[in-house]
Amino acid sequence: ARDMARGRPREVVEHRMNYRYFPAQRLYRAAFDPVRRAEVIIDNDRWEHPRLARHVSDRLPRAVENAITALVRA
Repeated sequence: ARDMARGRPREVVEHRMNYRYFPAQRLYRAAFDPVRRAEVIIDNDRWEHPRLARHVSDRLPRAVENAITALVRA
């Protein structure tokens, strides 16, 4: 929607998504496995009610842990 609002035709937007962005995301995930490496994962499927999906508190400074907890509870 954002790109089409800037005047790009749907076909161009879909081509960029399918042949540029999605393949780049797959390469990144394969190379770095960010889900496995993450110390904190916030499930933001329901953006108005974020949920803490994973939290490895023993590797986080207390201030960061408190900020994450406050964010998810807000």
